[in-house]
Amino acid sequence: MVRDDTEALDCGITVNPDLVCAQIEGGLTWALGAAARGEVVIGDGGQIITQNFDRYPVTRMQSVPRIDVLLIEWGEPPTGVGESACPPPHPP
Repeated sequence: MVRDDTEALDCGITVNPDLVCAQIEGGLTWALGAAARGEVVIGDGGQIITQNFDRYPVTRMQSVPRIDVLLIEWGEPPTGVGESACPPPHPP
């Protein structure tokens, strides 16, 4: 089931809203893919079978829900937005 996803972000004064929204959308897309398809396979002897993360399937656009980004501004100095989109998604 595909549903819409909304993320609200308070990153201080938003210098470039389009760039911030793109960063959040990309981070959410990555995190949703990791939650849905990412795995580390462990063998019978406890050894890790997964060789590298490059084997994970990439999330394609048809699998991404509509993402709405709400930027909240409180007049504080700008802060970073690089990793703020990754923690919210989680497996169902």
